[in-house]
Amino acid sequence: MFLTTNYIDRLDAAMTRPGRVDLKVLINLPDDDQLERMFNRFYPDALTTITEEVNELNAAKEFVRRVRNVKGLSISMAMIQGHFMMHKNDYKAMLETIDNYFDDQFASLK
Repeated sequence: MFLTTNYIDRLDAAMTRPGRVDLKVLINLPDDDQLERMFNRFYPDALTTITEEVNELNAAKEFVRRVRNVKGLSISMAMIQGHFMMHKNDYKAMLETIDNYFDDQFASLK
């Protein structure tokens, strides 16, 4: 069984006692390299498509730049994956809507 939480301190002690949870692994917020690799894995076609609007060879770096420009919010891998899933076939739309996505979906966390 695999459990995840953002609030381990809120879990009942009976739930996390030895024998029920044998290993705890902290997954920190992504660094720039992880963000870039996640983009490239999710959007492999971005590496081979060339248009005038966006230099796709730098699309992953542009994605990282836009994530880092979001103010007042610690962005997790799960949050990013959610946005990717909303635009799973169109990385350009994902890039264009990233600012609004984090503002709209996670405003209460700011």
